[in-house]
Amino acid sequence: MNLFQGFLLGVIQGITEFLPVSSSGHLVIAQHLFGVSGDVLAFDVAVHVGTLLAVLIALRDDVAVLFSGLRPGRDSQARSGRRLIALLIVGTIPAVVVGLLWRDIIAGFFSSLAITGFMLLVTGTLLYGADRTKTEGLRLETLRASDAFLIGCGQALAVMPGLSRSGTTISVALRRGVIGDDAARFSFLLSIPVILGAAVLELPEALKAGTGLRTSVLIVGLLTAAVTGYAAISMLKYLIREGRLRLFAYYTWVVGVLVLLAAYLGV
Repeated sequence: MNLFQGFLLGVIQGITEFLPVSSSGHLVIAQHLFGVSGDVLAFDVAVHVGTLLAVLIALRDDVAVLFSGLRPGRDSQARSGRRLIALLIVGTIPAVVVGLLWRDIIAGFFSSLAITGFMLLVTGTLLYGADRTKTEGLRLETLRASDAFLIGCGQALAVMPGLSRSGTTISVALRRGVIGDDAARFSFLLSIPVILGAAVLELPEALKAGTGLRTSVLIVGLLTAAVTGYAAISMLKYLIREGRLRLFAYYTWVVGVLVLLAAYLGV
């Protein structure tokens, strides 16, 4: 992988990690087009760290509330922090179970353009339906454990390439009556343990395997993922407020059809 490819893959990871278009699906497509193969675990860890930095900075107020829940005290902020931590734990459980039980099976799907294309079509359908859903005004502060668990189940399903993590979690949240801004906030917060967990799981294997990549490629990937990830979070929050989530549905449908066509033609 050269410096330009590292830059471009970092941009793709940063944008698609948070926009509901499937980061895994786009990375499968990009690696297929660029012919990038072999051990790229170190690069995966780098871009995961970049996207983690993006969400921590973009949601710094919510992250501060989370940290307040770790300290002793009965003030309102500490209670809110502990409640939010509990919701994130409940929402993360499904992804942990799926990841531990079926990690090797799921990894095999990432080489399939056909599966990626089909799941992109599913993502578009979920987004289109969610965009037409009228919410009940549920806020993050009043989110129930059952809501967090079902949103987490959506996140667990998104381990499939082409099925967007943010797309499924936001879609489920909207259908549960959560208002758009708070659906996005919880989706982004829920990404923190998942992104961190992915980086931690890959790090030992990356250190063991080593890397032929230059340090500059890793740094460029990390920084571009962080910057574009931050921009993607801001963009998605704006588009949800404007009621334009269906734009991503149209996009994923088009890309899904093109990917399926490429798979059929053996491109």
